[in-house]
Amino acid sequence: MIRHARLSDLQQIRYLAQTQFAPYANRVSGPREPMSADYRDMVDAEHISVYVVENAVRGFVCYWIDGPDVHVEALALAARARRKGAGRMLLDHVDRQGLRAHCRRLIFHSNAQNFENLAYFRGKGLQETDRRIDNGYERIVMERYLR
Repeated sequence: MIRHARLSDLQQIRYLAQTQFAPYANRVSGPREPMSADYRDMVDAEHISVYVVENAVRGFVCYWIDGPDVHVEALALAARARRKGAGRMLLDHVDRQGLRAHCRRLIFHSNAQNFENLAYFRGKGLQETDRRIDNGYERIVMERYLR
């Protein structure tokens, strides 16, 4: 089941962020954005949706809508939820939210050192559209039209 995150999910969201972004975090100097994000504010703003199985959060996606675009900042899945379609379900959920808000594009923002996420999103049809330095980090922007 996919639903908006609740404050009661925060501990599980933070745990997933810490464990699932750890391989990438070792490649980046300074604070690791997905690992140090203020998830409480994002939950309050309904910018996080969770994938729940048997009352446990097995994945989450952080996103927000800005005019004609829906932006994805982070997607994390527990190891046991991978390769079972959970990531696709979360992205489909974001697509539906964007389409309901009349968005045209899904835009993904990532640190250039997060090779795993970049490969995953390329496989989901997103194409790199920009590279820039943002707050001292090399960021990659990828996008695709909503379907």
